[in-house]
Amino acid sequence: MSTKFIASDAQDIHHAIHHSVRYDEIVTVTLAIGVDFNTALTWVSQRSESYDYSDRNGDEETGASIWDVWGDDGQGGEFRLFLVEAAK
Repeated sequence: MSTKFIASDAQDIHHAIHHSVRYDEIVTVTLAIGVDFNTALTWVSQRSESYDYSDRNGDEETGASIWDVWGDDGQGGEFRLFLVEAAK
């Protein structure tokens, strides 16, 4: 089961990364209106030693874009997030 968060700022992304590391699970993060993927990646970079991502081709039904983001938190933990950006 995936835990779900809504991210409207860097603190929300940092909390999602912490949760993913602590509970060793994928966290689905829906980006709030006005937050785009590039902004969210900036927030990920502030909380990680390294990260990478791939496009998951989105959700055809809703038009949302979905990215798979994973990395190292810099403290020996690994995280994985699904970032979901609403259709534009």
